[in-house]
Amino acid sequence: MNEGIMPEQGTTCSGTERMDRQIYLDFRFYENAKEVHRFLKDTMGFPEYYGMNLDALYDVLTDPCEDTMLTYKTSGKVFERGFIGVFKDAAMDNPHFHVAEG
Repeated sequence: MNEGIMPEQGTTCSGTERMDRQIYLDFRFYENAKEVHRFLKDTMGFPEYYGMNLDALYDVLTDPCEDTMLTYKTSGKVFERGFIGVFKDAAMDNPHFHVAEG
């Protein structure tokens, strides 16, 4: 499987499909949620139809087979709370997605 291409919904994972990815998100560099969505879409290779909202984010984070570690740094901006909640929920529902504050 190529980097940045997400598996079809319902695709099962095998050991040969996994890729280790580490992503660092520093909320201090973003002024609003749209900028964060764009960063995540570009960095994680979300599909073109990605809806750039928290529901769509949860959907794409709970689907991939790639082992992914997302580390984030908070800045106290109100909009980041929603992202952090989705990251934590997705990590609970997808054994290939991990999240940490750092």
